[in-house]
Amino acid sequence: INDASIAPNENIEDIPLDDVSRIILKLLHEKYKSPLYEKCVLDLERKIKCINVNEINRQKYQFELRNSLNLLFDIESFQPLLQITAASDVEITIDFERNSVNFLDPTEVKSTRGYFGNGVIYIGAKDLFDDDLRNLFLATFIHELTHFVINFLYGNQCRPFHASDRKRENDF
Repeated sequence: INDASIAPNENIEDIPLDDVSRIILKLLHEKYKSPLYEKCVLDLERKIKCINVNEINRQKYQFELRNSLNLLFDIESFQPLLQITAASDVEITIDFERNSVNFLDPTEVKSTRGYFGNGVIYIGAKDLFDDDLRNLFLATFIHELTHFVINFLYGNQCRPFHASDRKRENDF
């Protein structure tokens, strides 16, 4: 995403896309002109590191990720998660060759698609382009952001209370 992001004032006509993609991109570009949206999504795009991406299809991946961020940003309750993540120093890695994080942590089950730990979010996104499974990618992405934000706010191993709050720990 970093090298081909579309800046708010960039001329869409200068980007090498087919006509349908350019029309869709132009509509999305018009829809999301708010300063809050632009800053949040651009900051998120800058921090996302895409790995195992075929250079020929890089723009396709970037377009799908931008579209995914648009879908998530449209859900008002997700906006604080996206904003806190965008303003943080967390690293986000999207792997387009895997759907599992099992290779990162062999104790994880093979169906585990996301991971947050040590300031890094990792998501397997091999099926991002599969319409039937796209929501699974979106759910995994927002799920891992939730882990990160809870850890960011409470600093307590992703638990939704401060380490010194014994009452909440007992309730939890």
